[in-house]
Amino acid sequence: MLLQHGTRFTLKIIMMLIQLLCSWILLSKAVDVGGFYSIPGLNKTAYIRKGDINIGALFGIYGSSSSNVTKCDKLRMTSITLQRMEAAVFAVDMINKDPTMLSNVSLGFVILDECDTDNTALAQSLSFLPMTADSCFSNICNSSSSSILQPSSHADSNAISHYDVVGVLGPNRSDRSIAIALLYSIARIPIMSYKATTDTLTDKSNYRYFLRVIPPDKHQVKAMLTFIKSQNWSYISVLYSAGTYGEPAFDNIQSLSPKFGICIATSRRLNSDSNFRTTAKSLLEYPRARAVILFLLVDMVSALLKEIKVLKQAGNFIWIGSDAWSASLSSLTPYMDEVSGSIIFAPVSAFVPSLDEYFRTLVPAESPNPWMLPSVELITGCSLAKNNCNLTHLPYVDNGFPFADGNSNVLDAVYSFGHAINKLLMDHCPNAKGQQARHCLKGEILFRYLLNVSFEGFTGLVRFDEYGDGMSKYRINQVFPQKSADGNFTGAITENTIAYYNILTSSIQYVSQFNLSWQYFNDLNSDIPFKKLDADERPESICSYPCKDGQFKIPSKLECCWDCRSCRENERMAFDTEVPRCEVCPQFMWPDQQTNSTMCIPIPVSYPKFSNTLPILMMILTVGAIICTLGVIFAYVYLREVRVIKAASRELSFLQLVAIMVGYITVVCFQSTPTHVTCSALYFMFCLSFTWLYAPLLVKAVRIFRIFHSGTKGKQRPRFISPMSQMFMAVTLIVLQVLICVAIALTFAPTAILTQPIITDKFVEMSCDMTIPGIVSFLAYNLILVSLCLIFAFKTRKLPDNFNESRFMSMCLSSTLVIWLAFIPTYLTASHESVRVMLLSVALLLNHSVALVFLFVPKIYAGIYLPPEETNAVFTHRLPNTLATNLHTRNNQVTPNTLTEPPLQAF
Repeated sequence: MLLQHGTRFTLKIIMMLIQLLCSWILLSKAVDVGGFYSIPGLNKTAYIRKGDINIGALFGIYGSSSSNVTKCDKLRMTSITLQRMEAAVFAVDMINKDPTMLSNVSLGFVILDECDTDNTALAQSLSFLPMTADSCFSNICNSSSSSILQPSSHADSNAISHYDVVGVLGPNRSDRSIAIALLYSIARIPIMSYKATTDTLTDKSNYRYFLRVIPPDKHQVKAMLTFIKSQNWSYISVLYSAGTYGEPAFDNIQSLSPKFGICIATSRRLNSDSNFRTTAKSLLEYPRARAVILFLLVDMVSALLKEIKVLKQAGNFIWIGSDAWSASLSSLTPYMDEVSGSIIFAPVSAFVPSLDEYFRTLVPAESPNPWMLPSVELITGCSLAKNNCNLTHLPYVDNGFPFADGNSNVLDAVYSFGHAINKLLMDHCPNAKGQQARHCLKGEILFRYLLNVSFEGFTGLVRFDEYGDGMSKYRINQVFPQKSADGNFTGAITENTIAYYNILTSSIQYVSQFNLSWQYFNDLNSDIPFKKLDADERPESICSYPCKDGQFKIPSKLECCWDCRSCRENERMAFDTEVPRCEVCPQFMWPDQQTNSTMCIPIPVSYPKFSNTLPILMMILTVGAIICTLGVIFAYVYLREVRVIKAASRELSFLQLVAIMVGYITVVCFQSTPTHVTCSALYFMFCLSFTWLYAPLLVKAVRIFRIFHSGTKGKQRPRFISPMSQMFMAVTLIVLQVLICVAIALTFAPTAILTQPIITDKFVEMSCDMTIPGIVSFLAYNLILVSLCLIFAFKTRKLPDNFNESRFMSMCLSSTLVIWLAFIPTYLTASHESVRVMLLSVALLLNHSVALVFLFVPKIYAGIYLPPEETNAVFTHRLPNTLATNLHTRNNQVTPNTLTEPPLQAF
């Protein structure tokens, strides 16, 4: 960008040199008549008021009606130019009337027509160049005045006059001021502008003697960007005019906008021949860039708004205009809908009551201004030839034109000369009078005094920085349709000052009288076409919305444009590389929302608690089961001598009841907080409660099978059916399970571990890891026991119908297999350990409860409610004759109160 800026600046210098060269060629063609240049076509008319010290001024009065750019033959005086010209005259009169300024010295002026082109303005400025006495010859010069030298009647009619001035009030346009300021810097003539704002003129290496009472465009750019930032806008478009006005301003916008966090969506350099339809469409390609800076002349603004109107896009863009088109705002009235709500920046200009009164009392017919009467004719449309013009007062009085913007700046410019000349004379020539004072005024000395001027002017404090630029404020106006006193629209447009920009503090101060109103802009977020915003509902001009929490920006080419990407729920945003990225948090950790997901913190651990709903439910059921088990144990102890209890092997039955109790206690322990110790204990209790239950049951089933199987073959009693033998076999099976558990525990130790079932789920639980080998070994061993039990129960299916022991055993084992066949796939597919613990608890509770119901409750019922005869019948119906006789003989000796036969003799 710096290279582009430097190249553009170099081109500007080259163009100015070319312009000066062209002017030199133009002047070389002129005839040198006794020291005067003869340039055809220039307006020789001058508005002169002779003083001891004179200042020059250039205003655009006439223009060319043909391709001859040096021919000034068409009056183009506007009401604004006429007011500014008269404001300069008024300022000179006020200085001469002020007893504190220029005592014994009068100030005069010479006003020339710049003829509305750069070349003619430069040609007219030659009249203010210094001239030596040798340049004037008695035969061609009118020597009546040493300060004003005019060609005599014998000279060429095209010869320009020379006017001795100490300084010049410069043109209002920047491009014309550049050429003249470059020339005057060589001639050391101070030139003071009231309107030229281009930053090019700040370069003192080329424009050393240029000053202005208003700030340069670089401050206007800062004011615009400050305002844009204050409205939270960050995405804009820029349209600027080609030449020394728009191009330096755009260079400043390009260089400063990044510092304000503002991006430029699109920019275009325009001139009067540009295709404004294409320009308007290019803006529509970036609809989110609603704020558009217009560093354009008013004719270009009109052409742009015309195309916006054709495209029916009124209210879509927020125009932010520069000072160039603020002075001609009335010309935009045909585009009221398109321009309403626009924001305009311009140097501060004040209404001056004394100047207003001067305008009201000015009589055109009596004015010495040579352009007054033709201007009144042109502005009002009357005809001097037809004698229908009102020459008693300006049309200003009849609201023909309002108090012009910038009049106070003209007054301040003239007063700057007055204060500087007054201070210089007081310091160097305090006794000088009349024309003697002119000899004290040298261009370089006067320039230094101008730089140090500081006074309270009509606009405010007037002073200059080291570059000769004014340090006044900017006013920020908003354009509105004008309303009459009764509230009806008049059809005209007006502007209200809503704020001021202070150059020294770079801040905006809003006024209380008027507020920003956004009611003229469309609500682009609404589904209703052309719906307007509320007055206080500020429109947006941003490229991208801020990313939400947990999102990060993916930058694009423009800094204020980005895409928002959301990390996964378990990912944090990492900025350790040039491009932000998502990084998965370590296991058991989660992004911290308080740090906008840039850090990971541990996930709160979930584990079984006695206060939770499901554990409470399991506790209630388990306690109920424990109470029932205690009741069965009590009944078995109480009925231990009953035949049916004794026949069921009391020792093995009590071993099974202990196993059931251990199983219920295991269910309770499953609801506690897991630790390494409790997990190991739970593993052993879980394994042993099953083996402790099914090992005795297997021994019982084998015993029944052997007894009934041997009874069908003879009277010989089977071996190892005594209680001690049965206990030994049961304990052996249990010890084998213990050995397996110890081996597994040593190899795959059960521990309390943290698990995160789903990596994208913020859930970590602590549970006992029984390990797959531990679960499989325990299940395999017990399934073998259960399967064997079921096989022997099946083999004894043809026992007597009333022999219920085998039947209940088969029902218990079948239910057990159903429970565990349903449990195993459910357990292995469960994703949460808490679910697995709950499944284990339910399976264990159901399994032991089924065993309690089928293996013990029927015997207790028979022992309590059935008489001994019926109990005996249970074991004798349809038994083999030999075994039945033996049992009857023994059973007849048994009564409920005197049961003395060992339990191994009965079943």
